[in-house]
Amino acid sequence: MNQVTIKNSFLTLTVLDYGAIIQKLQVCHPNGKNTDVVVGHKDPKKYLKDTFLLGACVGRYAGRIHTDGFILNGQHYPLYTDMGCHLHGGKEGFSKKIWTIEEVLEGNEPSITLSYHSLHMEEGYPGNLKVLLTYLLKENALHVIHTATTDKTTIVNLTNHSYFKIDEQPSIGHYKMHLPSEHILETHENLVPTGKLLPVAQTHYDFNFPKTIEN
Repeated sequence: MNQVTIKNSFLTLTVLDYGAIIQKLQVCHPNGKNTDVVVGHKDPKKYLKDTFLLGACVGRYAGRIHTDGFILNGQHYPLYTDMGCHLHGGKEGFSKKIWTIEEVLEGNEPSITLSYHSLHMEEGYPGNLKVLLTYLLKENALHVIHTATTDKTTIVNLTNHSYFKIDEQPSIGHYKMHLPSEHILETHENLVPTGKLLPVAQTHYDFNFPKTIEN
């Protein structure tokens, strides 16, 4: 397992080649103190047993797919399932793979680029898929850039699975959130969406006006 760190005047980013994991994202304050704003493990080896996919690149398909798999161009592709659904790419997914560190750039806009080659029918998905993932620091912002190419029609949905926080408190219940949305998407018990929209009015999901998360 390898570890790479890049930084600019605002941020310091540490990435592992295992799962392309964001291990640390430190924000530099005017007083010189750094605050790590992602949840993670200090010891990289602990990620080998992590079940929350902390900071990892999730694929080949982030999210949940029904237990029956999917149909593409008239062909059925069965997928690995657990508790009634296929989650975040399967039994291992991209989050449990060793990625190749392709390039590390320093300077005013430093970046780390990693790649992973997912073989045809890995986890049940058709097509050889070449994924490039770049973490780029631009001033006080982290840019996460996913690109993928395939030699066969397939499905792909990539994301980063970091849990962010903005202070060193053990809980985020005191954070205020404002989410102008009138509905949520209903899910089955296994959290697979039903496709039905439900109103958030008079529910705990109503954040149309700022309120703390714990409320």
